[in-house]
Amino acid sequence: MKDEQTFENGNPERSTHKAEDSIDQNIQLEMDSALQNFSSQGLIDVFLEMLTAFRDEKELRLLDIQNSLKTRDTQKLTRTLHSLRGSFLSLGIDSMASLLMELEQQALSPRPDWSLIEKRSIQLSLRYRIFEKICDHILH
Repeated sequence: MKDEQTFENGNPERSTHKAEDSIDQNIQLEMDSALQNFSSQGLIDVFLEMLTAFRDEKELRLLDIQNSLKTRDTQKLTRTLHSLRGSFLSLGIDSMASLLMELEQQALSPRPDWSLIEKRSIQLSLRYRIFEKICDHILH
């Protein structure tokens, strides 16, 4: 993973934290924008229902992804990723949708790089946790 990290003053840990902070801020900004967008259209109840559904289905969707990775079931994996990507797009959370699209494309390739897909799925889980924390804050 060293080759994927940008080192800052020779310290990969510090660069990793900066990247995580950037992702965290990006998701927060997208959530703020989505909240504002839905509110301005008088659809705040729809937005809150969508967030609740995300929270309620989180474990099932992530479990589907993990199980699909274990069994190398590309059909189930791509269906789950595609569905989840559509949900994030409908909320306006483009950073999550982009990662899901990348994962979906990798899984659909003629010779999927399962090691890379597994690394990206870990990133997805981490980003999902950030998203979930923001959802919990909005919903409470």
